[in-house]
Amino acid sequence: MSGPQTSRKVNKPTKKKEKNFLPFANYGEEGVTGEVIDLNDFKHMPGHNCQLCSLRKTLAYHGWDFSEEMLLGLASALGMLYWEMKLMPVPFIGALNAKETEIFERVVTRLGGNIITHQTSSPLKAHQNLKELLKAGEPAITFIDMAFMPYFFREDAEIPFEEAHFGGHTVVVYELDEKNGIVYISDRLDKPLRVPLKYFQMARASLYQPFPPRHKLVELNLPVKPKPLKEVLPGAIEDNLEWMMDPPISNFGLKGYLKFKQQFPTWYKRFDADKFLLALSSTFIYMETGGSGGAWVRCMYSRFLREAAEVLNKPMLNKAADIFDEEIRAIRELELAMLPEELPNLAEIRRTFIETNMVQEKMESNYRHNIRELDDRLKAAIGAAKDDDYTKYRPFILKVQAAIEKVYDLESKAWTQVKSIHM
Repeated sequence: MSGPQTSRKVNKPTKKKEKNFLPFANYGEEGVTGEVIDLNDFKHMPGHNCQLCSLRKTLAYHGWDFSEEMLLGLASALGMLYWEMKLMPVPFIGALNAKETEIFERVVTRLGGNIITHQTSSPLKAHQNLKELLKAGEPAITFIDMAFMPYFFREDAEIPFEEAHFGGHTVVVYELDEKNGIVYISDRLDKPLRVPLKYFQMARASLYQPFPPRHKLVELNLPVKPKPLKEVLPGAIEDNLEWMMDPPISNFGLKGYLKFKQQFPTWYKRFDADKFLLALSSTFIYMETGGSGGAWVRCMYSRFLREAAEVLNKPMLNKAADIFDEEIRAIRELELAMLPEELPNLAEIRRTFIETNMVQEKMESNYRHNIRELDDRLKAAIGAAKDDDYTKYRPFILKVQAAIEKVYDLESKAWTQVKSIHM
């Protein structure tokens, strides 16, 4: 899912903000009894993608040691989709083919267990569900709206940060201190975090689009031992292959690249400067810095194939990984084509997103101050791009289309290689 960045676009709330929250009289107060629940053996791990990282840490707590890349492969989750609806401000070009809790469900089911999804319209019941899971000695994989998490944003940000509503983000809760109104969470960033209980409850209760969390909580029901990877990996790879090469609709899978190529010229015709720059920026975030692990998750999938090649004794999977590595270089060329060096303000937007992501992930001292400076740089670059770079963009449209075509050709070649291997 998306990582801790924004593209400077407000997800407009309704006129009455209270309509964007499930009703609760006093967030951080009702149902709070002063208990302290701590999973002392839980270990924080940073990661690339919020859901994969949440799953990895929770499995590790139970003694199951899997890389984030292996979980991506087990989930058959590598995807490509071009999605556009009237309610969306700009198109979404995503790189995963799983929605809501499907990553958790697919992986755990393949390994011999199942998941239990707790969801309720009652914030009080949601808080009780969280406490019961922690008391049972289980880390709580929790869906939240990122806009309520201060650690993502500049030091002077007003919370909720209206430009960053995204409710598909997951964290792992491993300690609840009701006495002091604090929740301890593990996100994909380098360090674990303390979050005010009030903000955390509002993040769970948010009804803001896209993907409002609605108090979703995932519990893993695991067997004593996971099924052997040699048994389950072939099916996982074949399912992902089928989804990419024979997708359910024409804007998914490999065809999603072609839809993107077809639709990209229309952006410049249909969108004003604000919306066009938002579309470019959002797409770059989905590609490179927003919890993808880089290059639309292809960096992670290439490493997965190399792990799978060793587990399955299928060295030809390394050949497919080599092609994915070539595609990764082509994706980086596409990023440069979309936000080109020849248009200096667009190039500054690209560089600022990358730098901001690095600062957020490392979480060094006074990093939120550094984010404020980067955010100011980003605002200035976007303002200048609206006045200057936008009017000069037309000649770059064909370059972007050619770059998309190259990415499509290489990924088609990679999946053809996978298909040729007898699993």
